[in-house]
Amino acid sequence: MSCHPLIPEVTFVVAVKLIIILAAALFVFSPGQRPRIDAASMQEHLIGASTASPQPRSILP
Repeated sequence: MSCHPLIPEVTFVVAVKLIIILAAALFVFSPGQRPRIDAASMQEHLIGASTASPQPRSILP
């Protein structure tokens, strides 16, 4: 069985692409680059900064 002449080139290109993907995963998407998400940060993001009012407001005059 003869070896196809493109097999070494295709293997090289696939290896280079895998190295690039792994490097991006380590340097761009590493756990140190991800934001910390917890309940307090989600509450602040969704509701906004809590403004504690001393007295509850009434709708009655």
